[in-house]
Amino acid sequence: MRNDKKGKRKKSDKPEFGLIWKILLAINIFMVALYLTASYIGYVDPNSASYLALMPMAYPLFLIATVPTLLFWVVRHRRLMLITICSWLATIPQICTFVPVHFNDFEQAQSEKGSYTLTTYNTLGFAGDEETKSAIIDEILEKNADFVCIQEGTTIDALRNRHADPDRIARLCARYPYVHFSNHRYTVGCFSKRPTGIITEKSIGDYFYVEAYKTSGLGGDIYIINTHMESIGLTNDDKQLYMDLTQTGTNKQTLKGVRSHLLNKLLKADRQRAEQARLIKSIADSLRTASPHTPLFICGDFNDPPYTYSYLTAKGNYSDAYTDAGLGYAHTYNRNRFYFRIDNIFYDDRQVKATACRVGASKASDHHSVTAVFSNHNK
Repeated sequence: MRNDKKGKRKKSDKPEFGLIWKILLAINIFMVALYLTASYIGYVDPNSASYLALMPMAYPLFLIATVPTLLFWVVRHRRLMLITICSWLATIPQICTFVPVHFNDFEQAQSEKGSYTLTTYNTLGFAGDEETKSAIIDEILEKNADFVCIQEGTTIDALRNRHADPDRIARLCARYPYVHFSNHRYTVGCFSKRPTGIITEKSIGDYFYVEAYKTSGLGGDIYIINTHMESIGLTNDDKQLYMDLTQTGTNKQTLKGVRSHLLNKLLKADRQRAEQARLIKSIADSLRTASPHTPLFICGDFNDPPYTYSYLTAKGNYSDAYTDAGLGYAHTYNRNRFYFRIDNIFYDDRQVKATACRVGASKASDHHSVTAVFSNHNK
């Protein structure tokens, strides 16, 4: 009888953790390691991280790739799903940044007394036909922000010369009597409902430009930094090559050299943005030191997604408006399958709070606008 009981016990034991299971476990650990690297490599200067510095660009893909491993272990071996769960717990800030969940009424937040609305928009130089120019102006008027940071803009006179709709231009000028645009190649500027002064402006090369403004809102003075950082580093031909790489059925062996070419360009641009981000941070730190109680915002086209080195450096100790008041995964660049959120609004959450944030839907430009509503903490 004892032997029978022992035999029954042996039959009820779980099967041995054999070679196939060990291989699957190794794959799981490898995927989690890639995911964690993509989550945290942005804290390392790209001059030291080499190609690993580009991994945050693919963070959403690495996050998605961990889901099947979790589901597999849920069915086969529940204890091992803790590997993936622990990696998610270790990256809650990253997940919340890429996929925030905030249900708020944008129109109601904007209508609240004392609120302040800020928009950042890369307008692609208001390029295209009259219909495209009109759509960009309509986007700005529809958001009805108190202050609009523009990258790759153009002057009002240039808009008139390019035969933009006169009625829309008149409405834009009536809504925003205080207008400024730089003479930089990738023109940076602003539309403001209130008097605005230029505090500082700096540039590095052809693509990077940063301006700092002083205006009023939220019951007093505020500072706004507006920037256009180094582009992603790819020409139109390079972008077509990238689309070929991501096309189903493409011969990857043939494009092996192309892949290396693209990565080298991306890494070079990433290192340039690292230097530019440090300059933006120094400007923000200088303004904060000079006037510690004045609300400060950092807006613009950063040409880098969240949790890259330049994003983290420029953001510093500030908060991301979309992370704090947005809803769901969003991309602000809308061409060539580069579906990244590279346009941001950062703010000092010690003084103000973001109550709503939305990414625009218009495709008149190659970027969507980002608009955030803020209020004082003491409201």
